[in-house]
Amino acid sequence: DKERYQTVFAEKEGSAAAPTAGLHFTPELMDKIREKGVEIGFVTLHVGLGTFRPVKVTDVKEHKMHSEYYNYECDYKLELLANKKCVGAVDLSETTDLTSAKLIFLHGKEKLILSHYWIPESKLENSDDKDAGAKYLEWAKAGHLTICEGNDNKLGLVADWLFEQCKKYKFTIIKIGYDQKFKQEFLSRCEFYGWNDKEELIVINQSADTLHNANKQVEADLMDHLVLGLNDIDRWCLANASLKTDGKGKTLIVKQKREKRIDGAVTLSIGYEMVNRFKNDLM
Repeated sequence: DKERYQTVFAEKEGSAAAPTAGLHFTPELMDKIREKGVEIGFVTLHVGLGTFRPVKVTDVKEHKMHSEYYNYECDYKLELLANKKCVGAVDLSETTDLTSAKLIFLHGKEKLILSHYWIPESKLENSDDKDAGAKYLEWAKAGHLTICEGNDNKLGLVADWLFEQCKKYKFTIIKIGYDQKFKQEFLSRCEFYGWNDKEELIVINQSADTLHNANKQVEADLMDHLVLGLNDIDRWCLANASLKTDGKGKTLIVKQKREKRIDGAVTLSIGYEMVNRFKNDLM
């Protein structure tokens, strides 16, 4: 039942059954494990109805398996960022879409990600993506999203956020990649903080020719669980993103569904391109 057939770490709805191997864990046992200095990580697995489906074929290769949703916790301690160098990436929009900013740090084979998003207040009232999983008020409450008054994103706030993170966690942004649309307000604010166009600020075109290698690297790192720090909006954007191959064999990030946003996925790819260009400076 809902009360007894649950693990103590159950959080998100969606599973058809509880993982019975974890039913013996109690809050007290979890605390004792932590007291021994063990860090606990969580994986969300929505067990499917296929787990109850009997095998009725002689050759198990012919047995049809249901797919199951999973998501791994990919956080890190923010203290790791102190005294590090990183690159930034932004995907700017004024009215209809999310604006996204990311900072990417190298940590061995892993990429540590720090993200934030902005959206106009009017978008909340006229949103066509709520049925597609958008939870803007919830994301704003969690600190992942800033809701800008009126009909436009305040793109100067993006530069403010980048500077505030540097000051708060004591790291250095060596370069920031940005797309050219709606750039002026962002660039002006960046110059206020000492980041100058064509020096610290680098134009990154969102084309297959420019981002193909970065797109494939993002795909590979996500599969290998090497991208840490993704928030709920990042995951939502990535879940809707797919790679489309053009006639030259180059890939471009596209939407799987019109209603969802892929801004976070595009920004991550811009960030990877910045890492590729300035990797030596990050070491």
